[in-house]
Amino acid sequence: LMLRQAHDERLSPLDKSFALRTILRMGRHYRSAVKLYMGFGMRQQAVELALKVDPALARELARQSDDKDERKRLWLMIARSAAANGSLGDGKDVVARVVSVLKDCGPDVLSIEDVLPFLPDFAQIDQFKDEICDALASYSSKIENHLKEMSECDQTCDALREELSRLQNVGIHVNPDARCAFTNKLVIDSGEPFYAFPS
Repeated sequence: LMLRQAHDERLSPLDKSFALRTILRMGRHYRSAVKLYMGFGMRQQAVELALKVDPALARELARQSDDKDERKRLWLMIARSAAANGSLGDGKDVVARVVSVLKDCGPDVLSIEDVLPFLPDFAQIDQFKDEICDALASYSSKIENHLKEMSECDQTCDALREELSRLQNVGIHVNPDARCAFTNKLVIDSGEPFYAFPS
């Protein structure tokens, strides 16, 4: 009940910072500490603590982040933790845990090259070949899009060059009695430079 009220400072009789310090000192009720961290807006610390207590809760907190950079940083922490916890067994378990994190976060947050440093040196490519193939297909698609954009830019530049060369040869006939639109003086007799706009 007090934790539910802790979200509204005015209704809460709870000193959240004292409660957090007490929970951390006692070494118990870490889920409550995670909620308090979130109440303070300290999502990174909440995820760090949740990784020790409940990795599923850490993943949920990382999914809730709206900031793209923060979300990537949190998912990297989760992947690093999954690799460290899986390193007690064989290499297949580490790869399976890291690939699971990669699939959970989605392709727009982490890619295979982000989590490669967390994989053991003896990990075989067969264990995560699907993810590598997906990454290569994604890169191929991005390269094709960039090539298409470059081709469009080249066409636009060529059209601009043609327009500039055409405009260099354009001439305008000015009548001897033409007057300035602002000063109403004769343009040719004034001896000053002027601009003539085609009409």
